[in-house]
Parts: sequence; structure tokens; C-alpha cells
Amino acid sequence: MSLKGILFCAFLPLLFACGGVKKAQKSTADKGLPADLAEMQSRKLKSLYIDAKSAQIAGRKEEATRIYKKIIATDASCYACMYQLSKLSAECRNLQEALSWSEKAKIGDPKNVFFGEQYAQSLFQSGKTEMAVEQITKLVREFKTVRELYQKAIFYSISNKNYDNAKTIANEYDAQFGYGYRTFKLYDYVFKTAKDTLALKDNYRKYSTKYKENQKVQIEYAEFLINYGFFQDASDHCNQIEGSQKLPLQLKLYKASKEWSSYTKVLKQLSVVNDLKVLDNGVKYMVKEKELQSFGVVEAL
Repeated sequence: MSLKGILFCAFLPLLFACGGVKKAQKSTADKGLPADLAEMQSRKLKSLYIDAKSAQIAGRKEEATRIYKKIIATDASCYACMYQLSKLSAECRNLQEALSWSEKAKIGDPKNVFFGEQYAQSLFQSGKTEMAVEQITKLVREFKTVRELYQKAIFYSISNKNYDNAKTIANEYDAQFGYGYRTFKLYDYVFKTAKDTLALKDNYRKYSTKYKENQKVQIEYAEFLINYGFFQDASDHCNQIEGSQKLPLQLKLYKASKEWSSYTKVLKQLSVVNDLKVLDNGVKYMVKEKELQSFGVVEAL
């Protein structure tokens, strides 16, 4: 099969979904053209679209732009061409032109998720972030099974400092797809950027509870509690961890909380070499001798 034939098979479904040159036969027939001539023109426009897409993929942007515009001159309902022109314009940093083309495509076929997403992106890139948030949020509600829309909606919302909408979208993602790793990471991103420490902690706790048999998850939760200063919770959680990672975590906890007496006891239980380098299953902890001397640990050893 020729390259053109491969491209035809690859892009024709999108072209039909976009309501583009598929409509050429109807539009030309409406103008009084014979059916066979209308069909001939339809085939020609489809071929031109594939030529344009081939040029676009090959990086010949000016050529692709020229062909897409040529198609639109014949068939003003080729919204797929407008969609592609919006993408090409954005790549060339012609943001206002990209916005104009994407808006035309979206108005022409408002039920097309690709057009709606491109319109939201064009709004965002042109600095109309509030409108972008509004547009992408509408798409999330209309196309509930498209995961990427939720991610973009959260990103746009946070960029616009609309943390409430970002949290709402994350909750809707949770309700639609269930709570798992992806949902946990979405919440993590939202709560960290919103600086909502308590919500962040609750997300880690929920994830730790769901995957309570996963040692790596339990360690990550303990390290989060330590790093964010929830020392009592960290202590309780470390006590529940079994295996060789427990003592190193406790060492980290007591150092962070400056509980030097407990720190010394844990340090004694670990393998300590002359330069006071603690090694445990590939986890390395370096303790400076001067630091230890400051609270009498060296003498205790």
C-alpha cells in the first residue's frame, strides 16, 4: 500500500467524525451539481485533505496550511480543516489565528470533543485562562469517560489559581474512575499546589489504607508524614512497618523531630562503620560526626 493509501486509512475516520469533506457531496449537490460530479469533487477533496495531512506530518507547514485553506474555499463545512489550521497556527505561535480557527471548528461542530479541546487549549495559550477553564470544564461534564480532559481541566484551573474548581474536577475523576494510583496523583498535584496540607495528608492516608499490603506505599506515607512534620502520626505508622526499613525510617523521624535520645537508641541498633555511614538495603544515611558530638551521641557509642 502506498503512503497516501496508508494515510487515507489512518485519517479518514477522524475526517468523517469531524464532519469535514464528507459533507462535500451534499453541499455540492445542493448547489445543483450532478450527483456524479459531486462524488468526483468529494473524492478530490478527500485526496487534498490527505495531501495536507501528509505535508503537516512531514513538517511542511506552509504547504499544509495552503491546502487546508484551498479545501475550505470549496467546502466551507470542512471543520476538520479548521481544526488542523488551528493546530498549525499554534505551532507557529500565531495564537490569535489559532484561536480563530479553533472557534470556527467548535461552532461548526459543537459535539466534537477534539474541536472543543483544541478551542479550550487555544483560549489558554492566548491568555484567556478563565474562559479556557470554563470550556474544558464543560467538556469534562459532556465527555465523562475521557481521562485527558480531567487532567487538562485541573492544569488549567490551577494555572488560573482556581483551586476550588481543580478540587471539584479531581472529585469527579474519583467518582468516574474510582480511587487508585492515577486518582491519588491527581489529588496530590491539586493539594500540593493549593498548599492544602491537611487534604494532602488525608489523601496519603487513604492511599496507604487502600494498599496496606504494599510496603513501598507504606514507606512513602511514613516519609510524607516525617517531611511534613506530622511526627506523632509518623511514629505510629513507623511502628506498623515490618522488615528492614523500619529502623532507617525511625532514624529519619527522630532526626527530623530532634528526639536525640531515641535517635541514639535506633542508631545503636543499626550497623555502624568507622565513618558513621549507615547502610541498610541500599538506603544510605550519612551522619556527620560533628553533628553527633553536639548532643553526645559519639561518646554514647
